[in-house]
Amino acid sequence: MGRSSVRRFKQLIHLHSISVLVLLEPLAKASSIEVLRIKLSFDFCFFNVSNKIWVLWRSAFHFNGLHNYEQWLHVMVVHDSWAHMVNATFVYAKCSRFERRILWSELGYIAETITRPWLVGGDFNMITYVIEYVGRVAQDLGAIANLNATISNCCLQELPFSGYGMYSLAFTLKRLKSCLKDRNKQHFGDIFKAVKQNELEVQQKEIQYETLHTIEARSELHRAQAQLLLSLKNQEEFRRQKARMKWLKDGDSNTSFFHASA
Repeated sequence: MGRSSVRRFKQLIHLHSISVLVLLEPLAKASSIEVLRIKLSFDFCFFNVSNKIWVLWRSAFHFNGLHNYEQWLHVMVVHDSWAHMVNATFVYAKCSRFERRILWSELGYIAETITRPWLVGGDFNMITYVIEYVGRVAQDLGAIANLNATISNCCLQELPFSGYGMYSLAFTLKRLKSCLKDRNKQHFGDIFKAVKQNELEVQQKEIQYETLHTIEARSELHRAQAQLLLSLKNQEEFRRQKARMKWLKDGDSNTSFFHASA
C-alpha cells in the first residue's frame, strides 16, 4: 500500500474515530497486514483463509470465537463499555452464482445458531435491487432473488447507506459522457474531416456550375456552400468550448488556443 493511501487511511480513521477497520480484497500479501497495523496504530489484526478480508481493531474491543472461512469471517465482539456481546460477520463473496450459494447457505446456518445481535457487512458481489446497478450488462434476476431470500431468511434488516452523493454523481456523469460521445459521432462525426470534405465538395460543385450553368447545378452549389458553412460553425463552436472563452462577435477567438488550432 502506497504512502498516499496510508496517509488517506489515517485521515479517515481520525475523522470518523474508527476503532474497527475491515478491508476487503487488499491486494497485498498476508504478511503485510502487520505492517499496516503498525502504520495505522491498531492493536490487533487478522485475515481470513483466502486473504480477502483483513480486520484491524483497537484494544478496547475484544474478538472471541473466531470462525474463519473462504468467503467470510465471523466473530463475537465485545467492547469495554458494552454489557453484552455482538455477533459480527464480515463477507467477501465470490463472483460466481454457484459459489455464492455456498455463502448464502453458511449465513443461514449462522442465523440458526446465534441468539445475540448480529451485524453482517461486506461485499456480497450482488445487488438487492436492479435500480442500484449502474452498468450496462443485464443483471441476473435469479441471483438478486437469492440474495434477497437470504436477507429475509436470516431475519436481517438492510440498513440505508450513507456517504457522499458525489460518488453516485460521478457514475452518472461517466455514463452520460459515453452517451454524448456516441451521439456526437452519430450526428456530427469528425467535424474537422467534415470541413475538408465539404470544402472539396464546394470546389467540385463550382466547377460543375461553371461548366453546365444550369439551375440544378446552381442549387447543388448553394446546398454544398450551406453545408460547408454549417460544418465551419460546428468547428468554431468546438474550438470555443475547448478554449472555454467567450466568442468574439466577428467570429474569431481572443485566445492563443484558437489561433494555435485554427
